[in-house]
Parts: sequence; C-alpha cells; structure tokens
Amino acid sequence: MFLCEGDAVNAGDTLSVLNRTEIWARHTQARVALEKAQRDFDDAERLHADGVVTRSQRLDAKSALDQAKAAFEIAQHNLRFSAIVAPSKGRIAKQLKEADEVIGAGQPMFEFVTELLVLRAGVTDRDVLFVSLGDSAQIRFDAHPNEVVVGKVEELSAAADARTGLYEVELRLRSKSLTLLPGMMGRAHIFTNHETRLPAVPVEALIDADADRGFVYVLVGSTVDRRAVTLGKMKDAHVFIHKGVSPGEQVIVEGATYLRDQSRVQVVGAGQSL
Repeated sequence: MFLCEGDAVNAGDTLSVLNRTEIWARHTQARVALEKAQRDFDDAERLHADGVVTRSQRLDAKSALDQAKAAFEIAQHNLRFSAIVAPSKGRIAKQLKEADEVIGAGQPMFEFVTELLVLRAGVTDRDVLFVSLGDSAQIRFDAHPNEVVVGKVEELSAAADARTGLYEVELRLRSKSLTLLPGMMGRAHIFTNHETRLPAVPVEALIDADADRGFVYVLVGSTVDRRAVTLGKMKDAHVFIHKGVSPGEQVIVEGATYLRDQSRVQVVGAGQSL
C-alpha cells in the first residue's frame, strides 16, 4: 500500500506496509503456543500443589512458558515494524519504490517533507565550542533576502563532517509564513551566551596586516619579539586579537614600522599594555 506524491499525512499515518501473510501466520502461531504454555504451567502449578507432579516438572513448564513469551514478543516486534508510519505531520515529496518491489535494509522509500522547518548549518571547530542547545538564531534565506526568520539550536553534532570539517548545528525555525522549500540555502547568525575577553591593540601597532592576519612587536625585556596574530573586529581605532598575544604583554605602537625581530629598544615613557 503506497501513498501518492504530494499527499498530506499526519503523524502516525501508515505510509507503507510489508506483505504480512507470513508475519501474521508467525504471530498467530506464537500466540497459540503462548496460550498453551500458560495452560500447561497453570496445570503444573495446581498439580504440584497437590503433590501430583514433581518440582522438576513444574520448572520445565515454567521454562516452556518463558520461551513462549519470548517467541510471542518477537512476533509482536516483527508485526509492529512491518509498516512505515509518518514521523510527523507533513507531505510525501517523492515516492522512490513501487508496490511489490523487493528492497534492501536501509533503502529509502519516500522523500518526506515535514512541516517542522529545520536549517542545518556548518560551524567551525573554533566556534562550535561556544554554541549551546537553546541558543537563539536569526536566519536569512537567499530566496527571501529582506526577511529574517527566528530560530533556536535544537541539535549539535558530536563530530565534524568528514567532507567539510565543519560541525553540523540543527536550527528549528519559526517561519513568518514564508514559502520555504527543501534545499533552500540560508545563513544563520547564532547568539551564544559565551563571553570572551580579548586583548586589543591600536591599529598603528599592526604590521603587514592582511584580512584577519597580521604582526605586532611585543616588548620582551630590552628586545622586541615579532608575533603573528589573528585579528578580530575593530572598535574605536583598536583591533581585538584572537590569537598571538596575551593580556598584560606590552606591544610597540610608535615606531613599530622601523623595527625588526629581536631589535633592541629603549622604552621612553609608558608602554602600551594589553
């Protein structure tokens, strides 16, 4: 039994079932065997109480009953999982198999579109450490560039994708009645609760800056150490440093362009501390 492409379904609706002739027969066989084993055990219990059967015969009847119960549970399990049901309210996007077709384990039978809107985003290893379940997000889709959709983090991947090296974050969306179809591309801005205190240096202290990379000279005793740094955002003529220098270290601001690595210097006045 198959539904047609485009049909709407509710959670729990049956989408497809196996040929249950053998499954039903084994289920009936297991049920009848269980009923007989239960009667035999009840008789053995009564007769054992009257001293007619031995303790060993009673235990044999109990073992037979336990085996019959296990066989019936297996039959019920096979019957219960002989059908595919809709996981949630949604729509059949595509039918991949035909009636009476033999398929292997794990092969998909439908492409199912749920009414729950989800965006899967890739996050770098540096950023995923700051993301938590429940964090809010704002998403813009290429198909609706002027609209913002609100969402929150529902799932976090425990391992990076082998193809991209990114960690997958699943965002549950609250649509603003936009037309959103499977496969549409979007960009998410996740608002985390993590706070990080970063050192900042004046822009004049940067040497050979390019995009998010650059160099600064750090004062070490009477010499300077040329450090590669990773740059962040700018604020009030200062640049935040993600990596390369530590809070408390002093950087050279005036005359930095005239220095080389390990140059000897003499500090005149106060230095610039991070």
